[in-house]
Amino acid sequence: MKKDIRFRRNIIAHFLLFFILIFFLDMVRLPRAALVFGQSSGDLYQEFQSGNYEEAARLARNIISTSPASIEAHVVLGWSLLVVGNHTEALSIGQEALKLAPEDTRLLAIVGESHYYLGNWIEALPFLERYVSLAPTGSAIARVYFLMGEIFIRFGEYHHADIALATATYYDSSVAYWWYRRGFVFEQLEQIPQAVDSYRKALGLDPTLTEASESIERL
Repeated sequence: MKKDIRFRRNIIAHFLLFFILIFFLDMVRLPRAALVFGQSSGDLYQEFQSGNYEEAARLARNIISTSPASIEAHVVLGWSLLVVGNHTEALSIGQEALKLAPEDTRLLAIVGESHYYLGNWIEALPFLERYVSLAPTGSAIARVYFLMGEIFIRFGEYHHADIALATATYYDSSVAYWWYRRGFVFEQLEQIPQAVDSYRKALGLDPTLTEASESIERL
């Protein structure tokens, strides 16, 4: 009887040892990229937020080279490329990452804005609209509505532009140029008092905005 008990204990001990070894081996086999990202992600965001866009992009590229599925690295790289004006590569990075995370609103904004600055207005609009649908109060919502307003202006759809720019200035009323563009839209709609008011708001935020002062003089 005692032998049976010892035998069973030995079997259990061996099974426990086996599973411990398997767990340890799995930990050892963890992709090095995961460890690299864990060590670098803080630096990645810190560099971007500090305005060191080239360094943020370098760190992001390093992470992507070892962990191609890292969404965070793609996002920060896309942001950095947008800031420095490399819209072509930002578009490519955003499109690549959207295959992995098709509803990541940050990526939608990157792709939409990249398309916009590349002059692909028809292509930009669905991504911006998708952002609005998924993140109606997202951190980029004001800028997304501004870009939509600019696209509608180019299409001559001034009523839609009015709604988009009104929403943009509702969420962020501190950008002088957005108020200037609202004034332009009001002019196209022949709403002159509202146009003048928007131009004045633009000048109140930026007295050097000559387009707004010249528009008031013209009206």
